Amino acid sequence: MTIVYTREAVEAAQEMRDACQGLTAAVPRDLDTYRAAWDRHVFAESRWAHMWPAGHVPHTLDVIASAYDHPNQLRESLCAGVFRTRDDRFSASPYLPGRDKAGKWAVEYQPTNRTEVVTVDTDDLAHAQLIVDLITWAETDGARNGED
Repeated sequence: MTIVYTREAVEAAQEMRDACQGLTAAVPRDLDTYRAAWDRHVFAESRWAHMWPAGHVPHTLDVIASAYDHPNQLRESLCAGVFRTRDDRFSASPYLPGRDKAGKWAVEYQPTNRTEVVTVDTDDLAHAQLIVDLITWAETDGARNGED
């Protein structure tokens, strides 16, 4: 089962990885460089540790890899402000300013073997990604109760 981590978790994992690499690169050559690297590492570790329950901290590389392995991750397309998934079944973008729904986002979903497009209003890009993840999950066998 693929685990999808939040953008905050991915950013914290990347910072933790970078801080650890910076700390090993700074080992005792210069005390000031080492101290700055150590402070960055402590800060990253405190941010990372508080995101997870005790005993359930994932490896940072697994979290970072999840951002790239997730097939329905919304990524910015060639058009600025328009995000699409790799398979082009989902797209998301903010409504234009001055419209009724200004400040909201629209997620458009093209169901497999269907011609109509389903539009769902969301609050922002993070909420749009959650909608994409929920629709993707709902299409799997995990969402079925065994009664067809």
